[in-house]
Amino acid sequence: MFSKPEQLAQASQALFDAQMRAFQNLTGKAVGSVQQLLELNSQAAKANAEETLAAVQQLALAKSPQAFFALSAEQARANAERTLAYSRHLKEIAHGLQADLHKTSEAQLLEVKNNVNKLMSEMSKNAPEGSAQALALLKNAIEQGNSSFEQITKASEDAVVALEEQVAQAAEQFAKAVESSLAQLAKK
Repeated sequence: MFSKPEQLAQASQALFDAQMRAFQNLTGKAVGSVQQLLELNSQAAKANAEETLAAVQQLALAKSPQAFFALSAEQARANAERTLAYSRHLKEIAHGLQADLHKTSEAQLLEVKNNVNKLMSEMSKNAPEGSAQALALLKNAIEQGNSSFEQITKASEDAVVALEEQVAQAAEQFAKAVESSLAQLAKK
């Protein structure tokens, strides 16, 4: 099928190189997101420690039970707002990673498809007589593999979108519950 064994080796090497670039790109994106997540958590922990200390000091200086409860309610509101901000930032990191992975995967898939098409074209040109049926079977198998990969990719994207929607709904319900609780505390 190949006129020279070197052609097969070159085609195989090109495919391997494309896969390695894809792996390196995807790994780089994932590591970058983990770094963002670690930074977010570090900042949140530091801010939480500082704000807790300040809250304890304010509560210790409260001159009456009403002042104490008013300060407590304000602290709860501030904590709820920080929690919502944290969850939004976390969602942004996850969404960014998903978008980067999708973009990188699409580019790598296109590159691999192009390499496979070139390989199939080269094989067709240099194929010995009577091998057309074998080439057709191979081409069909490759097309089915590509189709399966695209379906899996679509299903993964749908799952990520559904998860993002659920996280947004949970954050919204949490915010409403906190606001309701704070409103009830304020009435007392």
